[in-house]
Amino acid sequence: MQPTPDKSGAALHAFIAHRFGVGDRLYGVVDAARDRELALAAQAHSPGQPRWLFKGTAGGHMADVAPYFVPIEFDKRYPYPGSGYLDLWAESLGRSAGILLIAAIAPDALWDHLRELFAVTGPDDREYYFRFYDPRVLRLFFPTCTPSEAGEFFGPIRSVLVEAEKRGEMLACKKSESGVEMDTHPLEAPGSAADQRGGRR
Repeated sequence: MQPTPDKSGAALHAFIAHRFGVGDRLYGVVDAARDRELALAAQAHSPGQPRWLFKGTAGGHMADVAPYFVPIEFDKRYPYPGSGYLDLWAESLGRSAGILLIAAIAPDALWDHLRELFAVTGPDDREYYFRFYDPRVLRLFFPTCTPSEAGEFFGPIRSVLVEAEKRGEMLACKKSESGVEMDTHPLEAPGSAADQRGGRR
């Protein structure tokens, strides 16, 4: 039985589908400190898959507020079995609860890459955590990236999808020759006036 379409979920799905290529997979990094429900739902969506980005057992005592990596089921047609989690993600937009990633790579490989991004060494040789999964952080970080820094950040990631500062808009981010290209798009469900005008790009 197909789930009932959700307007916000349909709009987010359309935004993602327009950027999805052959072999691509959808992933998310959700901040349990910002949206506990979204983090808990990830376990039901992908049993055994959601994993925090802390290395080793360092984050054991921080499980309730950890950033979790989760593979997200995605089908080009909407709704689909499992699209309920995408609907929940759409409802969380505006809370800075996480980011979505498109990459043609297996979960374990992308998880390893993201953990390398998460733990960074500062000028004082101390290890710090980089909250790259916070949309507010990325919206400030990406415009400052050099091509080299963008290449290091994105690695195997083709697109990073981030909620914009303005509610109802998303940023589609990808590495470019000058650093990071960030395009703003309104979230519009298929068949809406904006979509018919070419608002979905």
